Amino acid sequence: MELCDLDLKTYIECYGVEGKRLNEQEASRVIRHVLNGLRHLQDKCKVMHRDIKLENILVNCRPGGEVEFKIADLGQAKVNISRNLLKHTICGTPLYMAPEVYFQQPYNSTADVWSLGAML
Repeated sequence: MELCDLDLKTYIECYGVEGKRLNEQEASRVIRHVLNGLRHLQDKCKVMHRDIKLENILVNCRPGGEVEFKIADLGQAKVNISRNLLKHTICGTPLYMAPEVYFQQPYNSTADVWSLGAML
């Protein structure tokens, strides 16, 4: 267990341009880190997160100015998934939900990628 400084929403509000957004380079770095984390969850751990949103990405400011982004809150995650396995449970935050989840249609781990895009 590691103490992180803040979540991504707060990070954007504190360090973003006019407290609203990150510049393209920083946003690209954040998304790349989170996408790598999602890839690890899905490919190595066989976990579908199902609630990717700004508040569930934690930020850790390391000594020397390095910033780490970590996926948190696996309370709605589903373990032992495969790309072909379809789920039907509605869960997550509506603002970030993939359309198939929102409209109660079968979905798979690609719904997490939609949520990441909505977050971007």
